[in-house]
Amino acid sequence: MADYEVAAHMLGECERRVVEAEICLQAKIDALQMEYDFLAKEVPKKEKEEVRLEKIIIEAGARFKAILVGINMLQRRNEEFLVDSQRYMDEVEPNLKSVITVVEVL
Repeated sequence: MADYEVAAHMLGECERRVVEAEICLQAKIDALQMEYDFLAKEVPKKEKEEVRLEKIIIEAGARFKAILVGINMLQRRNEEFLVDSQRYMDEVEPNLKSVITVVEVL
């Protein structure tokens, strides 16, 4: 029973951390999107300034893409953890049933 509780606790903790990370990453995405929108609207007519701001927009887009890559990696890790946790629980379940049966017999 303890193995099952530990696995369930680990799974819950991982899911909590994933949710926190997703919230943090979403806030960063939102901030970058606001920055991107602001820069896109405020591009001045001067050619030199346009080039500078275009570079900033490109950099913001690159940071945005990097955050998306981070989210995808985090999701893959979470999926791997869930698969591993399910496999662990599948291995533990027969032992738990045996223990429950023995306890019921006693």
